[in-house]
Parts: sequence; C-alpha cells; structure tokens
Amino acid sequence: CERWSENSNVLQVILSIQSLVLCAEPYYNEPGYDKQLGSQEGEISSRSYNEQVMRLKLAHLLEMTRSTFPDFAQEVQQHVTRVLPKMYDVVAQLCRPDPPRPPMSPHHKCDAEGLLGL
Repeated sequence: CERWSENSNVLQVILSIQSLVLCAEPYYNEPGYDKQLGSQEGEISSRSYNEQVMRLKLAHLLEMTRSTFPDFAQEVQQHVTRVLPKMYDVVAQLCRPDPPRPPMSPHHKCDAEGLLGL
C-alpha cells in the first residue's frame, strides 16, 4: 500500500491513484478483496468486476453518441468510430473460454455484439 507524506507532491499522488485504477485486476484494490487474490472465488469475482466495468464503459460510450452537445458531435463520432472496433476485440477476447480463465459470470451472457449494441 502506497503511503503519502506531507512531502508528496500532486504528481506522486495522482500517479499512485492512477496505478490503483489502471491495472489488470482493479477488483483486488477494493478494501478487503486483496485477501481473495489467488483463489478461485477471487478470480471469478475479479472477472465479474471487469465485465461490469466493460459494460459501463460501453454504455457510457454509446450514450455519448446519442446525447452529446451538438458542438462536440463530430469529435464524439470520430472517437467512437476509432474506439469501437478495439472495444469489440477486447469484449471478444473476454468472451473466449480459453483456460485458465474462470467461466463467465453466471449472471452475464457473453455476447460481444450484444454488449456493443450491434
């Protein structure tokens, strides 16, 4: 766990927070969940957490295309056009049943086209 002192500068604090969020397994950074690291329960919970984050990212991305300020419509459309194929690849990869990944969360159906609203 990173410790900040009164001598820490803003950049150090921001980079520290960013490293907690922008990692492959952010689930384990939630309070108390680090105890599940390496367990099957932890792997399944982490996968479910990542699935939910992906769903929320996609929902936000698609909502941006529907209700953005007219002044930003062109930029949003260009961004979505550039990002959506990459997101499709990520979702398709998440949907692969290859070991050693735990099975898809039982309450989520893995469907890349459905997740992306295609």
